[in-house]
This record gives sequence, structure tokens and C-alpha cells, in this order.
Amino acid sequence: MYKYIRDKKMTWRSQHGLRKGKSLLTNWIAFCDKMTGSVDKARLVDVVYPDVREAFDAVSHSILRN
Repeated sequence: MYKYIRDKKMTWRSQHGLRKGKSLLTNWIAFCDKMTGSVDKARLVDVVYPDVREAFDAVSHSILRN
């Protein structure tokens, strides 16, 4: 699946998932850099933290293992 997504150029430059050399850590660093830059320029910053735990709890774990 990764090869198909890469070959079809279905990812964005700013995307961190499914990209070589990009990870949760690089995503967090990019996020912090953008937010602190905005705060330094006295811009308003809004952040939304969705809670998706219940969505994953609704899926049968036995289905996910297969």
C-alpha cells in the first residue's frame, strides 16, 4: 500500500504519516515550530485536540487482529 500511495503521489509535502524520514516526532517539531512562530508574531493560535478513544473502543479487537 505504501508503494502505491508513493507512486501515485497521494501524499503532501507537509504530511508526516506514510513518508520516509517523517514521524510523530517530526510532526510534533513542525507543529511546535509553527505555533511558537505564530505566538512570537502575536498571532492568535487555536488548537483542537479530538478525543477519538471511543471510536476505537467501538471496533471489535478480534476483527483488527485478522
